[in-house]
Amino acid sequence: IYTLGASVSIMRLVNKLSMQLNIPIIMHFMDNWVEHIQWEDNPLLSLYKSSLKKEMMGCLKRCKLVITISSSMAEAYKEKFQKDTLVLMNTVDLSRFSGVTSKNTEVTHFVYAGGLHLDRWKALREIALSIKQTNGKGVLDIFTSKDNMELYRPRFETLPVAFYEAVPHEQIDEVYQKADVLVHTEIESEKLKGFFKYSISTKIPEYLATGKPILFYGPRDMKLFEYLLQNQAALMASTKEELYVCVERLTSEENFTKMCENARCLAERNHCASKNQKALHNAIESVVLN
Repeated sequence: IYTLGASVSIMRLVNKLSMQLNIPIIMHFMDNWVEHIQWEDNPLLSLYKSSLKKEMMGCLKRCKLVITISSSMAEAYKEKFQKDTLVLMNTVDLSRFSGVTSKNTEVTHFVYAGGLHLDRWKALREIALSIKQTNGKGVLDIFTSKDNMELYRPRFETLPVAFYEAVPHEQIDEVYQKADVLVHTEIESEKLKGFFKYSISTKIPEYLATGKPILFYGPRDMKLFEYLLQNQAALMASTKEELYVCVERLTSEENFTKMCENARCLAERNHCASKNQKALHNAIESVVLN
């Protein structure tokens, strides 16, 4: 039985079926819910958290393989659970994003596509402030939901920011095609950083696959920060000062060909949908046969 867990009712069902039918379990951890849920500071959820842990431990007893979202999670969970692990990162159809080109304009378009919740609007506002200091060399294009546009647009008044309605995911490559720089950001939050500790956003494989410059602005102690930095696949900033330097570079005539090549190679190595699909199939087959 393959499961993402993260739900008391789902894991209870998985445990029941596994025991009744003598079926092994494969657990796939996509984020750090094992130790830290999104609502960690809510005292009303203490009973839920204890139930979550109880059912998870039940699943792990019958679990033959743990699949993780990143290599750092694999290292931590292999030691924690004493189980065989497989790293299976978020994937992307590489052919969908090949040959994506930028618009030929004098203004550098920084593009962010996604929600502004989880206080991401605050980090995006700091990016917009840095772009403003370039005196017209750049603009931040934000593609988000209508609700988010209405709620957060007033926060960006007087800044070089343009809002656009979010497009269906099957059309997201058209949004990326209009970008000169792709933006991802996370905020410094004690409440949330435990939950995202080992995660790699679903946007990242798509960004890497485009072969375009990537700007990441977020906490240095995130594993995503470490992942992109080690592979030299993006410009990284964890402070306002570093952010301004990155924006200045991205609006200059500097050549980022090598960084973009690194990004595309990283997507091919770790995020290729066909390769990861085969790896998952082989892992399931191995569990069943053994």
